[in-house]
Amino acid sequence: MVKEVPVGSSTIEARIGQPVELAVPGVGTTGFRWEACETVGLEIERLAARPAKTFGGKTREVFLVTPRRQGDIKLMLVLRAPWRTKPADVRVVKLKVR
Repeated sequence: MVKEVPVGSSTIEARIGQPVELAVPGVGTTGFRWEACETVGLEIERLAARPAKTFGGKTREVFLVTPRRQGDIKLMLVLRAPWRTKPADVRVVKLKVR
């Protein structure tokens, strides 16, 4: 099941070694790109963008996140463009790993 990452901060429960799919809004061909900031204790993989389910619908960018240690781990997802110095959006996910 894919979990949508809301604006701002959120917390999710996770288990060591069990992947979690986290989705952020797709940005298409705007030049912006979501990046997952590397975090100790997480294995992060960007999956292929998911197309909209309906014509003109919203797309999603999905990250497969696998916890490798127990405890609280903070993951930052940042929306950047090469020509901007500041990110356009930052979303923080706190994983409570058991």
